[in-house]
Order: sequence, then structure tokens, then C-alpha cells
Amino acid sequence: VWGIELYAYADNETVVKIPEGIESIDEYVFGNPIESNTSIQKVIMPNTIRYVDERALTYCEALKEVEFSSNISTLQVSFEGCKSLNEIYIPEGIEYIECVKRERTLSTIHVGKNLISVMENAFGFLGDCLDYNDEQMFEDSFQQDTIDVLLTNPAYEIVDGFMVNKIHKTTLFVVDSFVKPEMRIPDGIEVIGPQTFNEGIFSSNYEKGLFVKKVVVPASVKKVCNYAFTECQYLTDVIFEGNSNAIEFGD
Repeated sequence: VWGIELYAYADNETVVKIPEGIESIDEYVFGNPIESNTSIQKVIMPNTIRYVDERALTYCEALKEVEFSSNISTLQVSFEGCKSLNEIYIPEGIEYIECVKRERTLSTIHVGKNLISVMENAFGFLGDCLDYNDEQMFEDSFQQDTIDVLLTNPAYEIVDGFMVNKIHKTTLFVVDSFVKPEMRIPDGIEVIGPQTFNEGIFSSNYEKGLFVKKVVVPASVKKVCNYAFTECQYLTDVIFEGNSNAIEFGD
């Protein structure tokens, strides 16, 4: 599907420059749970790469820098075992982030201004991932990690309980502490993003008995993306204040 794939690496260079023409990177190319890579400090991806497996960069103990391809649109990557990595820059071209799993050492993540879909638990720490003893703390800390990362870029802000991309006028997700039975999309928003009301990941709110039951959509909204209301089992009303012929609905 992704054309020419890099599926193995066998060298001990400190800087790895992946050849032009490679279009995807397979899992465990550089290090794996059995044998970590201890030499690679920097990985440079050519712009021909369009897909990176989630486990492509794991277990690189000396890794300090990654230059991503500018032609990756969706990012799902784990830096498990990469305990020398302190900072990463996510390219402007990336629009969707599913997850950036990170060690505690990866404290600084620079996000671009063009994100239109972000899982609310996108930037959780791996140590938290493995702690299921306190489920509520697990979920709440994950969303707060994501909020902290996004707010380092002025393109993102919390408006009326929604994390929004101001530049693209898009809602990304509801901030847990603002969830209430009736919510209104902020005026001026044009797109309701794919993860905005995904209650399948609001587990801490279920324990508190907090559910979205009614959503009011202002006339400024032009598009409701696929899966914007996934698993909203208590939702009874969605009221659009504009002309129904002027709005596009996804699934």
C-alpha cells in the first residue's frame, strides 16, 4: 500500500539518513524489545516517506533527534525505550495525531498549527499507560498531558469547554472538566472535528455521571466530520441554528 518500504537496518552509524524514495518504515526497524539500538542518535526521513509504523522508532537508547518527513499526514508513533530523547518537532503538514507515546524524558513536543484531529490521550506518558490501578487518574492525566502540549502553540486554545484550532476554526475535543448535559459549539467554529464528542474515551466522566445529552451547533459551522459523535449513547438532541442545506455531515 505504501510502496517502497524500509523493513530492516543493520549498521552502527550515529546519524541515519533514510534514502530518498523510501515511502514507509516498518516496525522495529532500528531496535526492538529483545535488542535495543545503542548507536543511533539522529534519524532523518526524506519527504518521500508517507507512513511510519507506530513501533518504527522504539528501543533506540541513544536517540536524541528525529527529522520527520513533511509528507506524513497522520502520526501514530511510540518512543518506548528512547530515554535519551528530550524534544521533538512535529511537522506542520501533520493534520491527524492518534498518539505520541513517550518516556518521561521526552518533556518537550512542538506541534504544528494545522492539526484538525487529535485523540484526547495523544501525548500520554508510557509509565501512565501501564498503570491501570487508578483508572480515573489514568484517563484524566492523559487528557491533561495533551492539553499541555497543544497550548504551547498559540493556534490552540480552550473556548467554552472545547479545545479548538483557532486557525482552522475546528473543535478537537471536549475538555473533561467542562463536560455537561447541554453544550454549545463556540460561535465562529466552522468544523466539528472527528474526536470532538467521542464519549468512548470519557471513562472518568462516566464515573461522575457526566454525559452530553444536547448539543447546540451555531450557524457558523459548515461541516461535521466523520465520527464526531462516536459512542454518545446519551445524546438525544443536536440542534443546528443555521440553514440545513449549508452544512455537510460525515458519518
